[in-house]
Amino acid sequence: LQCTIAFVWSAFLVTQCKLLKPEQETLRLDLIDDGAASAYRDADILVFNSCHWWVGGKINKGINFFQEGDYLYPELDINKAYGKALTTWSKWIDANIDSKKTQVVFRGISLTHFAGGCKLATKPIPSNETYIKPFALQSKTLEDTLRRMKTPVLFLNISKLTYYRADAHPS
Repeated sequence: LQCTIAFVWSAFLVTQCKLLKPEQETLRLDLIDDGAASAYRDADILVFNSCHWWVGGKINKGINFFQEGDYLYPELDINKAYGKALTTWSKWIDANIDSKKTQVVFRGISLTHFAGGCKLATKPIPSNETYIKPFALQSKTLEDTLRRMKTPVLFLNISKLTYYRADAHPS
């Protein structure tokens, strides 16, 4: 059996682009990342993951960062932007991926491992502690998007698993 494993970096699933100023980057919420999309077409298995990047510090807190067409939002709620990006991604998958040939997988949301610094967490969280669902709004947005798709997507919900492994990088 021969296989090739390719890692395609597309942290936001949609296109990152530069505006007129080279130092100003935006996310085109209405366009799939073309470089990544070319690799998706021939894959037998596609594994996606994105929520980790949709946090304020990585996306300019939603200020002058999100774009649709020629419109640059002066400010857009990060969760709304995430929903728009997931919609763009899901429509592209539904239109371009043959589910008879390609299995699509979306890995769920991993809890942060940076709270207090990675070195401070040295043991797993005891199983008798209460599990708190992380990023509740983003989790719901992702699950709702996957439910609306015509392409079957295997959802790997790793949130609870990562909660119990604060001492590692479980994802």
